[in-house]
Amino acid sequence: MRILFITVLLAAFAWAAATETPMILRPGNGGSGGNSTFYAEVDASLGTIAMYTVEGSQLTRQGATNFLIDLEILEGRPYDDRNGEVFSTLRVGSGNWDIPSEMLLVKALPDKPTVKEAAAGLKPLRDRVLQAETEFWAKDHPYDGVVRAAMGQTAIMICVPAKHVLMFYEITDRTKAPQLAGWRNYGADLYVPQSYQSSPLPQAILDALPNDIKKDQKEAIDAAFKAQAEGGGSAALQTSDPWVSAGTLDRFVLIDEANKHIVSYEFSGKKLMMKSARNLDVDLLIPTLYKSAPDENAEFNQYLQANAKLLAAARIVLDLPAIKALVASKKVASSKVSSLQATAVSDEIVVKFVDLHKIFVYHLQGQNNGLEMVSMRDNTVDVGLALQDVELRKPEFAAVILGDARRQLGQHFPKLAMRSVIFALKIYPCAYKDVEKGPLAKDLKKEAEWQPTLDAAMKACEAEMKAREERAKAAQAERDRKKAGGN
Repeated sequence: MRILFITVLLAAFAWAAATETPMILRPGNGGSGGNSTFYAEVDASLGTIAMYTVEGSQLTRQGATNFLIDLEILEGRPYDDRNGEVFSTLRVGSGNWDIPSEMLLVKALPDKPTVKEAAAGLKPLRDRVLQAETEFWAKDHPYDGVVRAAMGQTAIMICVPAKHVLMFYEITDRTKAPQLAGWRNYGADLYVPQSYQSSPLPQAILDALPNDIKKDQKEAIDAAFKAQAEGGGSAALQTSDPWVSAGTLDRFVLIDEANKHIVSYEFSGKKLMMKSARNLDVDLLIPTLYKSAPDENAEFNQYLQANAKLLAAARIVLDLPAIKALVASKKVASSKVSSLQATAVSDEIVVKFVDLHKIFVYHLQGQNNGLEMVSMRDNTVDVGLALQDVELRKPEFAAVILGDARRQLGQHFPKLAMRSVIFALKIYPCAYKDVEKGPLAKDLKKEAEWQPTLDAAMKACEAEMKAREERAKAAQAERDRKKAGGN
């Protein structure tokens, strides 16, 4: 086993909370091989894990346990005194791990500073991480009721983000209460600089990156090192709130968006293994696609050819920066929607970073039976072309509805016709220029809503034209950035 240390990316980003995971669990979260009549219910407010079976029309309660009492004992029970620092049983983790959390930190992290670290006045990564761990465990982290859970074939994984702990409960005998089989301080796993038993190698990705992205990466690293040096040198983690799931053969996955890590674990009998860890920093640098089709340039050019007449009529000059500017301008932000969306089917994990418009596919049992990033796609162009298509066809939609208004007027339904005009101008406000001079004006001018509708449409049209100008500026800024980056 070995850890690859490339360039350490430690820039801090403000990420939204990860998507919640189900609290009604099935083996493998519905993956292949799961027993559809066996369920577990996790009550985060009470700390209970209750087992149930469904046979025909009967729901039968099986064993139950409470993970909060286990958590309290593990956190409060002292394990060792190391140079005056008390290590709790929770921090150290159980002894049935193939690579304990502490060993990962002490033996795997570099003990000499890189040139960049030395230039910034920073200690080696190992020292900064150990300092961060000391700072984290020196503070009280009250249980906040936030729990993530996943169910494999023979174990349930409970994740308590506030305390950086994973607890594994064996459920081999499904008529008895789940038995605590091991626990782990998963915070240690989030410090893996680049990859641990994971593919493809980060360096292969970095070597293929465009020049402008490499430049941005270097600037981010320099800024992160400077911020760490000014902040006392600690390599502290961001607030953790991960998404977890289970695959087949009791292989589990944890994705921590805030700390940009994906980690896989395996429960085998009573033995626990941290199979793979991957820093998502490098994966997220991939600009467009990795083993994905169609190529965005081919997709874009096909769209240009198919819509050449409409684009010319609308006087729209379209390129990839313009499409990306359109997507950015249309986004509706919502605190209720997570910036991380993920799903698991068997050992295939599909992850969408919503704010970045990037979709990744990972295999839990990929190359060398480790975590493998098998495919990636930035779907900005995919959704952007769909948005542009709507923009191009708004005049057509409005024209159809205005045709309805003329027919309704001919049938002596002026109120209905007015409602159609209102709707048509809502879809495409700039049609007001034709409406106020067209045949509808003669009979509908006397309607009380006529002039207010045209006035509102005129303002909306002006706003849309201004938005187009802003998108054009954003697109030009992106073109200039690409040019300056030598890409």
